[in-house]
Amino acid sequence: MAPSEQIALLIAGVVAPFITQYLKYLLNTQDRLAHALSIAVAVVIAAVALLLTGGLSFEQPEGFILKLGGVFALAQIVYRQLLKDDTGTEG
Repeated sequence: MAPSEQIALLIAGVVAPFITQYLKYLLNTQDRLAHALSIAVAVVIAAVALLLTGGLSFEQPEGFILKLGGVFALAQIVYRQLLKDDTGTEG
């Protein structure tokens, strides 16, 4: 994996929860739909990041799935550390 691809995926993972929060606010959604939305946002952002860096390959879909998993995992960490309220309510 090229350094530019790594940086793009890192930025994607950090930006994804903020985009998800904004979309959750616009759609006024919670629970299961919000989780599905976070997965969808991670997929789209990971695909865009890989497209921009030339790392999107249709010959090896397992590579995309692994990179998507990394973006989603990082997005969840950022969400839990920065955006989720400690009282158990959404941030």
